[in-house]
Amino acid sequence: MKNHSSALAAKVAAVNAANAEVNRLAPLYRALFAEYIGQKVTKADGSLLAKIQARLPASSLQVFSPHVGCFVVKTYEQSNGIAYYAEPYFYAFTVNRQTGFAEALQWDFEPYRADYTPEAIQALRQKTAAAEKAFDDAKSELGTFGMYDR
Repeated sequence: MKNHSSALAAKVAAVNAANAEVNRLAPLYRALFAEYIGQKVTKADGSLLAKIQARLPASSLQVFSPHVGCFVVKTYEQSNGIAYYAEPYFYAFTVNRQTGFAEALQWDFEPYRADYTPEAIQALRQKTAAAEKAFDDAKSELGTFGMYDR
């Protein structure tokens, strides 16, 4: 087994932690906002009503909303003084921009992977490099013919 860099290990740890938290929070948020479908959920400035904000599930990681209905879980791991961030997101609902009313999503939540390993990532990087080399070799053989006839 190869010795993987501490940077890769830190990035994998951050991604796994953030993804696991999204997988935990998304169903909770969706259930919470299901109660508000068809109701006004935003103030005039576009932020969530205080009564809803107060009911959001707690998280040990930073959770924020870049726009109404979308939530980002942000975390990081450090390695050698460098922070490696992960910021997966999920949607809990959509909002009618004209009325401010919550609308149900038309798709199911697809859980994020939270079981990455440095070894698996390194293997995928090697596989990608081999595929890129094969592509470059084939493209070189095409020469002046290129991919398309124009």
